[in-house]
Amino acid sequence: MPPQITDQGENRIAADISGRSLIAVLISLSHLRHTATEGDGDRELAEAVYQRIGNSLATLSPDDGPLVTITLDDRTPHTGDTSDA
Repeated sequence: MPPQITDQGENRIAADISGRSLIAVLISLSHLRHTATEGDGDRELAEAVYQRIGNSLATLSPDDGPLVTITLDDRTPHTGDTSDA
């Protein structure tokens, strides 16, 4: 568990994790991708999160520095218009 988890509101959190912790997350997700029962949702969720983290990491360059932000957010973008017009 990361030492600092921040409530971002609207059912969102932010967590700072080390590179080692990120590697552990990826290993766990990879294990689930290959061992979870198909159709129960665990395999599919692990696959989706693993791929999205991998895609985020693949876009990095050496100039990006040591801090990286990976956002996993599947909510519908808020348009600010709440009317049913």
